[in-house]
Amino acid sequence: MSSLITVLLASFLLLIIGMLLIYFKANKEKSYFANAFKLLSEHSYQLQTAILQHNNNLQQSLIDRLHQDSLAAVERHNSLQNKLQQNFTEYREIFDQKKISSLQLIQDGLSQGLSETRIQLKTALNDNAQELSRRVEQLSATVASNLQQINQQVEQRLVAGFEKNNDTF
Repeated sequence: MSSLITVLLASFLLLIIGMLLIYFKANKEKSYFANAFKLLSEHSYQLQTAILQHNNNLQQSLIDRLHQDSLAAVERHNSLQNKLQQNFTEYREIFDQKKISSLQLIQDGLSQGLSETRIQLKTALNDNAQELSRRVEQLSATVASNLQQINQQVEQRLVAGFEKNNDTF
């Protein structure tokens, strides 16, 4: 928009200069030329001042708008940063809850597995103890039977020895 106004003002200035040149060629008088040049200089100065003032106003409004936009961008950035932090905190809490839940499931599974292993070990130990008791009883019975046989043989030999002794006397 600023460039359009500048182009229009420059075109207007060229038009005035062109009209003055045509006017001065027609009149060819120096006094008119001097007055017209003076008038043209004054209008040119006023036009330059108006253009500069307009450019300064546009520049200031652009600076103000840029400042407002940068403040809005900073505010949006801070808002998004806070939202991101909140989301991160929420996700972290959910992650921690899921982690605790998973650890609890693992712990429960290990406890159940350990309990089952304990029961199996107890059963195996009881079975082994019963088997060992049965074998000890068998061994005891075998030892008792063998001792009984040895005892009978000893008694038979003692009886036979006593009979020989008695026969000898």
